[in-house]
Amino acid sequence: MRLVSLCYKLLFHGWFGLGVMAVRQGHIVCAILILILPLQTFSATVPDEDRHPLKPADTSSPRATLKTFMNNTNKLYHTYLQEGYTLDNKARIDSLADRAVGTLDLSKLPPSLARLRGLEMAALLKEVLDHLELPPYEMIPDAAAMRALEESGKPPRWRIPNTNITIARAKEGPQEGEYVFTADTVAEARQLYNRVLHLPYQPGASAGVYSITVHAPGWMIPYTWIFALPTWTRVTYLEQPVWKWIALVVVLGLGGIVLWAVFRWARHLRRRSFNKWHWSKLMSPVSIMVVTGAQAVFFEDQIALQGIVLEVVSTLLWLVLFIAASFAVFAIGNGVAETIIVSPRFKRDGIDANMIRIITRTLSFLMTFYIVIAGGQFLGIPLTPLLAGLGVGGFAVALAARPTLENFIGGMTLFADKPVRVGDYCRFGETLGTVEEIGFRSTRIRTRGRTIISIPNSKFSELQLENYARRDHIWVYAVLGLRYETTPEQLRYVLAKISEMLVAHPKTVKHLPLRVRFVGFNDYSLDLELWAYANTRDWDVFLAIREDLFLRIMDIVEQAGTGFAFPSQTTYLTRDTRPDAKRVEDAETEVQQWRNEGQLPFPDMPKKRRQQLKDTLDFPPAGSPQGPPLRPRAVPDPSVDEDTMHKQ
Repeated sequence: MRLVSLCYKLLFHGWFGLGVMAVRQGHIVCAILILILPLQTFSATVPDEDRHPLKPADTSSPRATLKTFMNNTNKLYHTYLQEGYTLDNKARIDSLADRAVGTLDLSKLPPSLARLRGLEMAALLKEVLDHLELPPYEMIPDAAAMRALEESGKPPRWRIPNTNITIARAKEGPQEGEYVFTADTVAEARQLYNRVLHLPYQPGASAGVYSITVHAPGWMIPYTWIFALPTWTRVTYLEQPVWKWIALVVVLGLGGIVLWAVFRWARHLRRRSFNKWHWSKLMSPVSIMVVTGAQAVFFEDQIALQGIVLEVVSTLLWLVLFIAASFAVFAIGNGVAETIIVSPRFKRDGIDANMIRIITRTLSFLMTFYIVIAGGQFLGIPLTPLLAGLGVGGFAVALAARPTLENFIGGMTLFADKPVRVGDYCRFGETLGTVEEIGFRSTRIRTRGRTIISIPNSKFSELQLENYARRDHIWVYAVLGLRYETTPEQLRYVLAKISEMLVAHPKTVKHLPLRVRFVGFNDYSLDLELWAYANTRDWDVFLAIREDLFLRIMDIVEQAGTGFAFPSQTTYLTRDTRPDAKRVEDAETEVQQWRNEGQLPFPDMPKKRRQQLKDTLDFPPAGSPQGPPLRPRAVPDPSVDEDTMHKQ
């Protein structure tokens, strides 16, 4: 580089000095020519593709299209022969190739093969044109001539004389409005090439350009290596030289070995310590994507396969890549779902966990559908008939799978409303049981008989569900029937004592209705309605609380000197036993004392008395393993105020 720079400086200064000398001698015109000539020379040596690397192909008319095609293919041919295809000139060669291919209508080729097959078609078409005698560019219609032709009502197209090679204006697609070699001409390029092989090349032709295209590798493989191989490796079979067939087998074999090693490693990890790691399922599809993608790019850009072999190999590799991408999407969805479900906030078999799985699988399915559509477009698969068939088939499948769809919607309703969760004890219809699993199609419930009932989600979501696990307190309700021999004072005593007991009990809820009332005269009893709430959500604890309340009520009824009524059809003759006169007198005396002191708890208990009695009873009862030791517990005297009690 230093030597080149030094030579450049010597040349520049020498030429500049020559110009100065001409000025001094009065030769002004010579001086101007001397000074301008290098500038013209340097500007002429900069190729147009270097100064404008992003310039597209000029397809404004048949003349411009043919000229652009011929000029760029010739430059591409000479550049490759002189410099080869290296990383240094890759951008310039690719620019020339893109401009040459840009003059072709490749709408009938798959997008994945458009550029690669387009370069092959360009080489074949160049060979055809190099064997034909083309008219001068001045004889080919320009943009003005094509406008006039179109205004006269004739189609905007031009054919090379004595051929079917046509340049016409594209009516649709990304090349709409441009004059390009028609898709039919591109499709017949190989047949045209075979027909003109017997003709000699025209002067200035790019002799053997198609042969170079068939044998030339990509920029990573120096072309000198190819020509250093034995001659038999350059013999072609199915449009491919032998060395490309060998490279194809070797690269496919290496890819298979890599995948085999990855699969064995992944299986080993799952057996050892990652057997529950759901992300391990992502290793296989990702490795397939990486290997097949690398192979496809290497075959297309570096080995540069041609013809039908390129179509088959490239299509299969890209197809495998898209299929692996679909599996990778499902693996990612499952991994995300299981990662979320591992959180302590979710039960593994709960409705939230199942719905997270359903949502991630639905999103994975939609993403897979998008990959299928995008992959089909990339590979050139016609999707319009496929989508139309899917529409008709989808309607038929929807009718056939209506129960499944109803169950899915029912499951979504259960997820949105969340009337029950896994582990909840509930009543549905006439059945009681515990919810064990809410799945995609049905809900499983274990009954009190320890059997499993499976109910479709569509029906389960429509049932009237009573969820016992969601209650904050449990209702205690009973109707107490006292004998008709009970006197009003005894009845008042029972009502008052039961009310006091409910207030005093530590397991009753005080801010909710807490009452016992005389509600009516039954055929054989005086009915009292008991209404309270136990401060628990556990059913077994509730049974113990209710049992304790009922036993205390029995004690109160016995203390009042009365009893519970019961229906009876037995007729017997006996001397009636009068109630205990002493207890009757005591009960009536206490009620009379309440009345005299203004403490009669009807219709409601005095607030002061309620505060004094609050949570003063023992529960569990004294004498039980969980209860306090047996000792007398004094009930506060309502006649003593709170200040006196605190002083004592």
